Amino acid sequence: MRKEKFEPSEPTDPQGIEAAADIAEDANDPRRLALDKLLANPAFKTSSRNRDILRYVVEETIAGRGGRIKAYNIATDVLKRDMNFDSLGDPVVRIAVGQIRKALKDFYAQAYMPTMRIEIPLGRYSAQFVAIDSGEEVATAAEPRDGVQQEIVPDWSETSPLFSASVLATAIIFIGAVAVGWQLF
Repeated sequence: MRKEKFEPSEPTDPQGIEAAADIAEDANDPRRLALDKLLANPAFKTSSRNRDILRYVVEETIAGRGGRIKAYNIATDVLKRDMNFDSLGDPVVRIAVGQIRKALKDFYAQAYMPTMRIEIPLGRYSAQFVAIDSGEEVATAAEPRDGVQQEIVPDWSETSPLFSASVLATAIIFIGAVAVGWQLF
């Protein structure tokens, strides 16, 4: 018994054709072009793992899912960690994204002037795009299409030791003043 190969005479999924056209149109997206130029430039020094994370963050942000990017998603989707990954117990994603931020900062500090700069703000895993137009910077963050609000959480790991010491000293002085005040009454 011989089986014949099924070849439809017309597309069974007209939406698939439209999706393919959208993908081709997105190939000219200036944010995606900025990412491709950045990753192709030998002056951008970071590991292949970090390049994969950066590509994932940028692609998810462009797709409108930037507000949904979490350490867990990066760990399971990019780093291929298992479903039991605990982002609180394993800092691999926080460390990698910190390294990416540093690599981006170092790259752009080398007087490389792109038409668009890619940033990952502290406290986020979504990308921010800064269009540089004739010397002026214009921030263009990708807005989530699904209406998810991005929660901004400060990353205190990169604060200076002097700032931390001054906050601690202020807290000790305040507690001491309160304790003395209680004894006076």
